[in-house]
Amino acid sequence: MSAATEGSGIRAISFDGGITGTGGLTQLHTVKEIIARLDYDLNECKEEKVSKPCETFDLFAGTGLGGLYVLLFTRLKMTVDEVIAFHGRLHRELFSSQSWNEKDKESCKALLDGIVLESLDAQALDENLDSPDSPKGFICVLNVSTPSTPHFLRTYRVRSNFGPRCTVREALYTTLADRVHLPPVPIIHDDITSLFMGAGIGFNNPTALLLEEILPCFPKANSVSGILNLGAGYMPLHSLNTTRAEADAFRNIIMDCEGVVQALQAQCHDIGQLFTRISVEHLPEDALEPSRYFQRVYAHTHEFLSQHRISGLIDDIIVILKERRHIVSPARLVNLAGKTAKVETIFTPKMETIQTPRDTEAFIRKRTTKILLPDRTVSYLGQEHSPCLAGTRAEMMAKIQDWMYDIHAPNVKVIQGFPGTGKSTFSLSLAKILSERRHLGGRFFCRRMDSVHHTPHIFWRLLAVQLVQNYPPFAEAIAAQLQYRIPDMDLMSAEEIFRFLFTPMQSITSSELFVFIVDGIDQFGGLQQQSSAREELIRSFTLWQDLPPFCRLFITTGQDAEITAAFNSDPLILDSLETDFESRGDILMCVRTYCPIKTRFSTVQ
Repeated sequence: MSAATEGSGIRAISFDGGITGTGGLTQLHTVKEIIARLDYDLNECKEEKVSKPCETFDLFAGTGLGGLYVLLFTRLKMTVDEVIAFHGRLHRELFSSQSWNEKDKESCKALLDGIVLESLDAQALDENLDSPDSPKGFICVLNVSTPSTPHFLRTYRVRSNFGPRCTVREALYTTLADRVHLPPVPIIHDDITSLFMGAGIGFNNPTALLLEEILPCFPKANSVSGILNLGAGYMPLHSLNTTRAEADAFRNIIMDCEGVVQALQAQCHDIGQLFTRISVEHLPEDALEPSRYFQRVYAHTHEFLSQHRISGLIDDIIVILKERRHIVSPARLVNLAGKTAKVETIFTPKMETIQTPRDTEAFIRKRTTKILLPDRTVSYLGQEHSPCLAGTRAEMMAKIQDWMYDIHAPNVKVIQGFPGTGKSTFSLSLAKILSERRHLGGRFFCRRMDSVHHTPHIFWRLLAVQLVQNYPPFAEAIAAQLQYRIPDMDLMSAEEIFRFLFTPMQSITSSELFVFIVDGIDQFGGLQQQSSAREELIRSFTLWQDLPPFCRLFITTGQDAEITAAFNSDPLILDSLETDFESRGDILMCVRTYCPIKTRFSTVQ
């Protein structure tokens, strides 16, 4: 394909920096899939040519590992398969090495020296990074002395504010430098030697910077066709073998990337298909042999890219790459970039407010709750009820606790009882016990008179809000889920909301028990909505059985065969007052407590 010209739309691509090598590998396989489909269309189904990324995109931007890919694709004009092979050597010999795990900077640099010397063209590495014959790309880096300001290592020259000039080798080492595994690199800038490193913390997603760079890079261009941003995926932080401080830094990197995405989507929503984001939710790294590791990442990425929605996005990208239609002018992108920088995104905290990991967790809980909480006041905690008197319902409480701690038992328990048998009282007592033991995930007391407010989508959102506050692993998992997409949950069915909110539980490795309490499900939705809202909610309840065994759901209901049939299990029965021996004792205790006129009740048996 031809390079960018004055009359054709610019096609740009940006690469997030990866927390680990896994995320970078998914980015490379995504580029390979895009180029394979594009070649297939352009060659009329004949497998005659494999295009290089530098022949497909006009401008590249990257940070960290993403910056490395920019360098290899542009200045060294490598194919995707060649970059994947180089990445493989980095993973086998550097990222998986004992020196990397022990953070031995000197040993890590020696290992990188050997890999670069044996894999890349030494003559090209010692040339200047900027070259008139090079495809255009820039790497985002930081000056160690002024880490709040990004600098660009460019493969091309611009009219003003060019930035530090260096060799190809220096650029490669700089983008990988993180001051933990590899040291900063000295580069002469404005006649002063300064230390530079990768911009992973603060500018891990360089897309907003890319918007500003298109105009100085292509001053005569009048059109931009599309911008593709490839994320490094999301890895649950609890799966990383890191210290708490490192996990906190990784969390900030994730929030930085997704915060930029949200701001861009907000600013570009009325500009057609200008901005596309693809980020594979990749697998955690493990102790697999390298060959099995690469096979696993490839299979996972291929499965992700084969999903109907993602495959459709890629086809849309192919159309943009082929047609190069006018979408927006470069000058307008500069204006958008300025607005993006001012947007306070949902998951990007002000860094000065984050002092400890606990502060970060509190920030995530606060912002996630703000998204999930319905915009209406709902009474659902059961404050109008009173707990059981001390010593009552002991036998039933023992049965429930036996069920709670039996990991082989079903994770849903249903209790039935006629009106007036104390189901709500018992539920409130159980909630109190669970709260004291820090096992309460959340509670919802249904009220027949609140049919307007008690709807399925509000139900699951309120339970999720409580779990965010009570269970940190879930708060982290759902925050990551919301970083990728914030849907309009008012338009979703109960089953769709459940899958969106609670599917992340499958990835949580913690086995810490939590219990949700739902009281009076037979009253949910009121009399008028029983045939719709209540049935929809019960259908979504059946999905709970697919969650891990530490996720427990406790439900009370009246004489309702529908709810018990949904779980295909026999419920516990909260017996009517006149037939149960324990209940008769409880009644005597209640009478003596609340009716002190002994002469009137002296004959009660």
